[in-house]
Amino acid sequence: KNILNLNAKEAISSVSIYNVLGQQVYNAKVNALNTTIDTSSFASGAYFVKVNVGGTEGIVKILK
Repeated sequence: KNILNLNAKEAISSVSIYNVLGQQVYNAKVNALNTTIDTSSFASGAYFVKVNVGGTEGIVKILK
């Protein structure tokens, strides 16, 4: 419940997480195929996860 697992076929360059107000609450340079993010310190609610893989960015909405 408090762990976000990200997996990709190419190296994940970076991960940023934003709250619904657009404030960045997490940012990391990863450079790996997998990463695990502990979200236990985040308040309950909706967040947007921006992931950069191989120069391509994608945004996914998550609920905590």
